Amino acid sequence: MTTKRERLKLFNNSGDQDMVQAAPMVQWVGGKRRVARYDRPHSLFYLDPPYWGTEGYGVAFGLEQYDLMAELMGTMKGKAVVSVNDIPEMRKAFKGHSMKRVSISYSVGASGSGREPKGELIITNF
Repeated sequence: MTTKRERLKLFNNSGDQDMVQAAPMVQWVGGKRRVARYDRPHSLFYLDPPYWGTEGYGVAFGLEQYDLMAELMGTMKGKAVVSVNDIPEMRKAFKGHSMKRVSISYSVGASGSGREPKGELIITNF
């Protein structure tokens, strides 16, 4: 299944999956096990961990998880993109990977000062 490029496979942390026709093949990963299963030179993984220091995700995700994610990005065959909040802890965890800072304004559920532009890092292993 991972040798065909016509499917988009989406995974969330609960393990549910949704398949949609698209090209090229993209993987949204919920864990190291899934990366190992689908890792190929033509794979693209989008890693979307909780932003460090934010509340409301309902899952434990310590700083060590970001370190493990960065380590995995350095050893996988495929390409990976991760987005995290731009804070010193994230820059330290993903040191050695390509990073681009972008400014983003959140509008859903935000009011007043919550709409001010925030810094986000787009990190890649390519």
